[in-house]
Order: sequence, then structure tokens, then C-alpha cells
Amino acid sequence: MADVFSALLIAFLVSFVSFIAITLYMDNKYKGDTSMSGCFNSFFASFFIPLIIFIAVFLYNFSFY
Repeated sequence: MADVFSALLIAFLVSFVSFIAITLYMDNKYKGDTSMSGCFNSFFASFFIPLIIFIAVFLYNFSFY
């Protein structure tokens, strides 16, 4: 059980850092853009990319335990 927790913790930390970095980048890139494409791009980058990173890092770390 500790192995699963360790893999989840590492995956969460990596995806959280990527979430912060992508959110800050997209906020700077689309500052003042309220169009649908700007909002969709910001949402996609801020949510789905860290989610994919979370799953990939979790599976990578979990495969070693």
C-alpha cells in the first residue's frame, strides 16, 4: 500500500508543478483574451496536460514497485 501511495505522491507533485507552470504561461499568453478559443486552450492546457502527466508518471513509478 505504501508503494501505491508513494507513486501517487510523486505523480501528484510532478503534475502539480506542471499545472502551475502551464497555468502561468497560458495566463501570460492569453491575457485579456475572453474568446472561446482562448478559454478552451487555457482550460485544455491547464487541466488535460497535467492529467496526462499524472497518469504517465504514476504508471511509470508504479511499474517499479
